Amino acid sequence: GTTNPGDGTTGDGTTNPGDGTTGDGTDPNTQQSTPTPTPRDSNQISTDIQTPSVPNNTNTETPVVDDPVTDTSSGFEPTPSSGSRTIVTSSSSTSNITSTGTVRTTTTTTRSTTSSTTTTTIVSTTIDSPTSTTGSAGTSSSSGSTSNSTSNTSGSRTSGSAANTTNRNTTVTTTTPSRTVSSSGTVTPTATLAAVEENLASGDVDGAINTLEGSYVTQVRSVSRRNSSPTLLSASHFQDRLMDIAEQTGQTSVIIYVLARPEQLDLIAIAPTGERIYASVPDANREALMPVMKELRRNLTNPRQRNTTSYLASAQQLYQWLIAPLEPELQRVGADTLVFSMDEGLRTLPIAALHDGKQFLIEKYSLGLIPSINLTDTSYQPLRGSRVLAMGASQFRDQIPLPAVPIELSTIVRGSALVPDRPIEGIWPGKAFLNEAFTLENLKEQRNSSRYRIVHLATHAEFQAGKPENSYIQFWDRKLGLDRLRELGWNDYPVDLLVLSACRTAVGDGDSELGFAGFAVQAGVKSVLASLWYVSDEGTLGLMAEFYQKLQQAGIATKAEALRQAQLAMLRGELRVRNGELVEADGSVPLPPELADTNDRALSHPYYWSGFTMVGSPW
Repeated sequence: GTTNPGDGTTGDGTTNPGDGTTGDGTDPNTQQSTPTPTPRDSNQISTDIQTPSVPNNTNTETPVVDDPVTDTSSGFEPTPSSGSRTIVTSSSSTSNITSTGTVRTTTTTTRSTTSSTTTTTIVSTTIDSPTSTTGSAGTSSSSGSTSNSTSNTSGSRTSGSAANTTNRNTTVTTTTPSRTVSSSGTVTPTATLAAVEENLASGDVDGAINTLEGSYVTQVRSVSRRNSSPTLLSASHFQDRLMDIAEQTGQTSVIIYVLARPEQLDLIAIAPTGERIYASVPDANREALMPVMKELRRNLTNPRQRNTTSYLASAQQLYQWLIAPLEPELQRVGADTLVFSMDEGLRTLPIAALHDGKQFLIEKYSLGLIPSINLTDTSYQPLRGSRVLAMGASQFRDQIPLPAVPIELSTIVRGSALVPDRPIEGIWPGKAFLNEAFTLENLKEQRNSSRYRIVHLATHAEFQAGKPENSYIQFWDRKLGLDRLRELGWNDYPVDLLVLSACRTAVGDGDSELGFAGFAVQAGVKSVLASLWYVSDEGTLGLMAEFYQKLQQAGIATKAEALRQAQLAMLRGELRVRNGELVEADGSVPLPPELADTNDRALSHPYYWSGFTMVGSPW
């Protein structure tokens, strides 16, 4: 959703290497010719990358550029440290009742140390070897090498071995908390890093969760200019909701809090079975973590590297830091869906592209991103058969056209007839409006006249740092400022899913890091599908068409799983551009004339699919 800068940049803050190389050791003169630029990605290089295996010579070239992700501080005020601390050795054993009525014995152990990189452990699992991971569920082997590993593209949720590096100082903790909470199940918000450190040092994982929830809610409500102080639900309440969701969907969901402190990375997970899983990763403190995250984004979005696997080094390192410490416990509880509540600066991480050496994370789990579980609607109701209000524009007065939008809307809504010379069979009941009919007034009128549980907007959008009113979604006749999203009354006629088929709608700045998606969730939308970077017109068309097909299928119970299946279809090469058509597994869709001369290509590179993120409820 941006114009071609014409200066060698990609439109998302990255630059081409400018060295005439392809980044994979091949002669650039043998590459396909550059296709006619597509509107949503005007500097795209034609590539045809197959599902990646881990190469022997991974190109990790990282141009020195300005990245759109801002490296912000933690958002907490750190506690001064003397450089070392002593923890007194003690041991005790208690029996707690889980939510299922099972008695579980928890042994609490602390040890004396003067190292600032050693943490207190409770029923601990410590990863000390690059060849094995020992946990409460047994031992899983690690390959120790990635040179010959290949990506599993079957779509099955198999667990691949970890990549060839292991964090030697990682400490994993599993506890089952006592079920003694107040009758209301609520907590009082607190928001200091000192409180989190104190909670974790004493083994009070629930206290740390409650502290983080209070902090995140305070941050979000401050940005959205809401002054009320809500009563917050406690960690034990979240566990109960996860159990309800598992019964309704058949999906086991785990909430994962990610806190990047100056000293270390903290990972805290809540499972519906009652366990709290805590891991500390000293090697991945904020100073180490942020550059690797930025490198991953650069390698994914650099058009000259879309026929390479240059992203793998950073994708695998981030996997080792963020996922591997928890994975034995995730496997033990049978996790299907991972719901991340990220610290400031990490919320624009393309989680789906993390890689364990054999598989992408999306090949194992459905994924979601929440600003806070207290700000998330956790109720569940299937969307299958719901009415869709699909609106968009292909022509603009002062911006470049989006020629694929009429086809995109037609593939979603049955009988829309927006492309009369190309009969396209839509999937969902509802209405579609294009160009002159895509106005703010018509959006309000349609929502007032009928219940649409899904709203789809295909247009330009732009997020500008600073005041919310500087950012906008483009309607036919005006721009809707970010600060006015709440005026649409999302709570009056609840919307279960808002799809923002526009550029960088899940990207913001340090004050509103989740961009339009975050603001929409705050305004009352249950779930938002948005993008982290500029994606080509044909790539967006392909993912949206596949997503809506999967969302309608029997056996796919959640929005996050429908997105996962669409992303897997792209990864497997089931969606590709060929002979002027977008070819799918069960048919093809003709591309508009403006895109018909696009070179044949697969859409399997993670640039095309990993930038799409489900914000808010993944269910």
